[in-house]
Amino acid sequence: LSHTGSLSGKDEVFDAACRQAGIIRVKSLDELIDLTKAFTFQPLPRGNRVAVVSFTGAGGVIATDACAESGLAVARLSRETEKKLRRVTPNWHRILNPVDLWPAVEASGIIEACNTAINAVVDDEGVDGVIVVLAVFRGMALPYDLDILKEGRHLDKPLLFCIIGDKDYMELMTGVLEKRGFPVYPDIARAVKALAVMHRYNAQRKRL
Repeated sequence: LSHTGSLSGKDEVFDAACRQAGIIRVKSLDELIDLTKAFTFQPLPRGNRVAVVSFTGAGGVIATDACAESGLAVARLSRETEKKLRRVTPNWHRILNPVDLWPAVEASGIIEACNTAINAVVDDEGVDGVIVVLAVFRGMALPYDLDILKEGRHLDKPLLFCIIGDKDYMELMTGVLEKRGFPVYPDIARAVKALAVMHRYNAQRKRL
């Protein structure tokens, strides 16, 4: 009944009304697209325990900080998961969450390292959601042949990707992953935020 330009009010009141109604607020078009991809492609997480698989140690640190700021917890990996990761990881490398994937890539190759790590954390009952940080650069083999991309593979927990590297390779890998229903983000913090909103929404929905 009124033009939007004439509407005003206290933001806290509107925010509280949205929370009570189970409505998710976004503050930008990018955030709207980020969340739409996550909610459309992936199931809601059962809880807030997250596993991070990253091509770089720095990516794991960034993801851990973002999880702490967003109310997500870095999951403790099970002994069985650690055993699976040890099969492709050098003996000198300490296995933790976030999983630093690069030593396994050097020891076992990109495809075997990625498949083993992703499958292991996805199958871990102590993990509610997974974020994978992949690096794709000119001259590197792209991890097209991932187990999760095979027909008939369905996951019961959300799996989100962040792709960094050369622009054309990023676009190629993004297309492959999103065609199979895995949302891809150009920034680690954006992937973490999308998963955090999914968790908060599910927790709130259970209370309504």
